[in-house]
Amino acid sequence: MLQKQLAEAGAHVVMAVRNPKAAHELIHKWQSQGSGHGLPLNIEVMELDLLSLDSVATFAEAWNARMGPLHVLINNAGIFSIGEPQKFSKDGYEEHMQVNHLAPALLSMLLFPSLIRGSPSRIINVNSVMHYVGFVDTEDMNVVAGKRKYSSLVGYTSSKLAQ
Repeated sequence: MLQKQLAEAGAHVVMAVRNPKAAHELIHKWQSQGSGHGLPLNIEVMELDLLSLDSVATFAEAWNARMGPLHVLINNAGIFSIGEPQKFSKDGYEEHMQVNHLAPALLSMLLFPSLIRGSPSRIINVNSVMHYVGFVDTEDMNVVAGKRKYSSLVGYTSSKLAQ
């Protein structure tokens, strides 16, 4: 995993995750397997749920309050709910669009103060080749107007193209 490789190379890594307990267990597993050449991995865990724009704002506020630099932001989270019916976040957005595009875009913008402090800094958005078959109707990003029939594939590919 990229997080492990960066930490083994000496980077301070922050894993922003929905389930901090599972992340801590994974880090413990890496450490017990001898990762980091016997040195503790410098990995911090912070809670972030991309299905909640409030969670995104809370995370960014907590991070920016540190007043430290952010050198690299890697937006790597994503969902593809294969075969699932259409679902919406509590913010009212189709879940694929929110998790794969809207929340990472908001997070990136809200972290600009820390990214500027870390200059030269980078934002890396991990995407998918599936964006090639996506179509984004800017007037119907939730795919509810009836112009297109919703499927999880439509939701996913549209979100990846929007990204």
